[in-house]
Amino acid sequence: MSSSTARLDVEATIFKRLHPHIFLSRFLASTPSIRDDGRSPSSSRAVSAVLGSLASARGSCLVRLGRTTVVAAVSAEVARPRDEAPECGFVVPSIDMSPLCSPRFRPGPPGEEAQVVLDRIMAVLDASPPIDLSALCIEYGEAVWCLYIDLVCISYDGNVLDASMLAICGALSDAKIPGAKWDADASQVICSPNPTDEQRLHLQSLPLSCSFGGYKGAHLLADPTAFESALLDSSLVLALSSSSSAGASADSAAQAKLVLLQQQGVCSTIARADAEAPATHPEGTRLDDEQTLEFALGIARRRYEVLREALREASEAKETQ
Repeated sequence: MSSSTARLDVEATIFKRLHPHIFLSRFLASTPSIRDDGRSPSSSRAVSAVLGSLASARGSCLVRLGRTTVVAAVSAEVARPRDEAPECGFVVPSIDMSPLCSPRFRPGPPGEEAQVVLDRIMAVLDASPPIDLSALCIEYGEAVWCLYIDLVCISYDGNVLDASMLAICGALSDAKIPGAKWDADASQVICSPNPTDEQRLHLQSLPLSCSFGGYKGAHLLADPTAFESALLDSSLVLALSSSSSAGASADSAAQAKLVLLQQQGVCSTIARADAEAPATHPEGTRLDDEQTLEFALGIARRRYEVLREALREASEAKETQ
C-alpha cells in the first residue's frame, strides 16, 4: 500500500468517526447507492456455519455473518413440565454480549441491546418452534427435557439477531439428547450412559430472521453493520420459516412463510436502482410502509434461501468428517 493510499484511509477513518451521518449519507447518495463496505442497500454480508464446534455441548453451531460471529451451544436438563402443558418440554435461550466481543458493551448483567435481541429471538421461536416440544416429553406430567441454548457473541459488527437465529437452528439440528425412561417405582428419570441410545432432535421448521434498518426515511439497509445500526432511525425484522429441515432441497425455500414481523419507527423509503432488489417500483418513487414491507419481503425470501443453504452445507460438512 502506497503512502498516499494509507493517508487517505486514515483520513476516511477519522472523517467517519467525526461525521458518521455525513459519511454514510454521501455513500448512499451516490448513483447507484452503495455502502462503505461496498454492498448495495439491499445486499447482505457473506454467511457461513460450522456444526459441532463445541465438543462439550449436546449440539453446537458457530455462525459468521460478515465480522459478526456467534456460537450457540445446547445443553439438556430434566425438568417437571408446566401444569398447562404436561406433555411439552422447554427451549430456553440466553445470550452473552460481553466486552470481549466489542468495547461498546460493559461487564455485568445483559445490556439493553442483548435484551432486545433475546426478546426478538424468543418471539421468533414462539411464532415458529423449530422442534416439536412434545418430543421432549419423558413421562407425561412427570418429566420432560429442558433444552438450554446458550448464545455467545464472539465478535460484534451488528445484526446479532440473524446470526443467532441461524446458530440456534444449527445447534438444534446438531443436538442429541440421552436415552431416558421414567422409573415409576423410584419416581425418577433414568438416563442411559450409552451414546448409542442418544436421540437426535428433529427440526420441524426452520425459523430464520432477516433484519433491515431505515435511514432518514429514504434508505432501507439490509443486514446493517454496527456502524450503520447506531445511525438508523427505524428497524424492521422479518422472520420466515419453512417446514423443511437443514438438509432439504432448496426448492422449498420459496415456500417459506412470513411468521413474524416487527417494526420500529417509520420504514417508508425511496426506490433506487439496485441489482439485488426487486424492481417493482420506478427509481425515485417514495414507498409507503406497506410498499416497503413488500419490497423487504422479496429481499428476505432470497436471503432465507442463502441462510438455509449455509446450514445445509454445514450439515453435509459435519457428515463427511
